[in-house]
Amino acid sequence: MKLNIAKLLKIELVIGVCFFGLLGIIQLSNIRLSEVGGIWVDSARAYGSLIGILFGSFSALLAILCFELSQDINKYQRVIKLTAIWAALHALLEIWLSSVTNYSLIFNISPALRVWIPAYNLNLYFEAILLLTYTLTVFIWLKQNE
Repeated sequence: MKLNIAKLLKIELVIGVCFFGLLGIIQLSNIRLSEVGGIWVDSARAYGSLIGILFGSFSALLAILCFELSQDINKYQRVIKLTAIWAALHALLEIWLSSVTNYSLIFNISPALRVWIPAYNLNLYFEAILLLTYTLTVFIWLKQNE
């Protein structure tokens, strides 16, 4: 039985819709910063909130993009290739950041962040693996379509 790479790619894009949609909701709600009020100064809370809301908005955009791409992968072949290149670069960035920064130790100072982001370094590695899997799937699919 031959693996249907096109179907796998569509599944990965739908997973992207769910992941980025949920991430967007979490970030836009600022729920991760809900318990840092007594710990962080006002300027840090305001900046964290701003970054979280901007990140949430871009996550929502990625969810919409994944949804649209999943509707007709052949029509959006070029855009999918570009997203795969971005995914590989972003995965390398996450691996590098996780290698040089101990987020678990840093987030330990704030109970809210520790609860919402447990073992954050492992989370970054996991996201990087998912992104690299997507990249690999796209390039196998593109090779099959040549």
